[in-house]
Amino acid sequence: SGGSGGGGDGGGRVADGGAGTTAAGGGGPAGTGTAGVAAAGVATRSRRPKVELHVHLDGAFDEDMLWDIAKKRVDDLPENTLLPWDPTTPWPVKGPVKLCTQQDDRAQFHSLICCKGQRSLNAMIQCFEIFFPLVRGREEVIEEMAYRFVRKQASQRVLYTEVRYSPHLLAAGGLMGSDADAAAAVDPLPVVEAVTAGLRRGVSEFRVSVNQILCAITWRPEWAESVVELAHTKRNDFPCAVVGVDIAAGEAHFNQEAHPELYAPHNEAFQRAKELKLNITLHAGAQPLHTRLVVGWATQLTSVIGLATLFVP
Repeated sequence: SGGSGGGGDGGGRVADGGAGTTAAGGGGPAGTGTAGVAAAGVATRSRRPKVELHVHLDGAFDEDMLWDIAKKRVDDLPENTLLPWDPTTPWPVKGPVKLCTQQDDRAQFHSLICCKGQRSLNAMIQCFEIFFPLVRGREEVIEEMAYRFVRKQASQRVLYTEVRYSPHLLAAGGLMGSDADAAAAVDPLPVVEAVTAGLRRGVSEFRVSVNQILCAITWRPEWAESVVELAHTKRNDFPCAVVGVDIAAGEAHFNQEAHPELYAPHNEAFQRAKELKLNITLHAGAQPLHTRLVVGWATQLTSVIGLATLFVP
């Protein structure tokens, strides 16, 4: 591939509930009734070689590993976190997770960190905010998660993957709801190095190819410029180089009238990405009211080669 692209939001081992791989594939041998045909189709798709161009690393974290960490480190979790679209209402973190660990209730933990059945982007981000503190700032854990991600891709015969993530959100201090000064102080480089190490370990062992896309975050304009510059620095660092940039966690940054404080830094950073000839991919459709504005961005950022679309009814 060598560039970023669109596709379904198939992050799917944790926060989107396990929906997984992307490739199309159709009908295998006929089964007995509809269920048999469906099962045969799934089996056929699982054997086919696939390419996945839109998968979020943090949305594909290994749930077994998250559960083990939760049982050991639940007391280190913050009591609450703040969500940027509702900063006056704390979102509980430690209490719900601790209840799961005290009762050894793996199923309830699964329901906390997976948003299958939810119908909004914000609901999905709330799931991420439960398990992010288990991983944030722990490079050895992040490296192992990246390795396990490659192992899972290989097991599903995904031969080429472009995996995206926000290095800032996984870094020490990388809170989506922090103040501007704290956000500006976050160092994303150790996270990129940890992810790269884990991916390289995986691709060497499992003989598949994986490259990276770095994401800015809608609600953290302080991170946009450093995402672009870091992507430029790592663009030729193969294997597992950075092949593009994106903006995740919402689309408010597209709306110059309603959110000029988000629009200007992201627009400036991605104009810089265009100058550097970085590949650019943009989420569109997760919040349909912004789709027209996304098209405007795509028109001016001529290096865009795909719109990653998640349709939420």
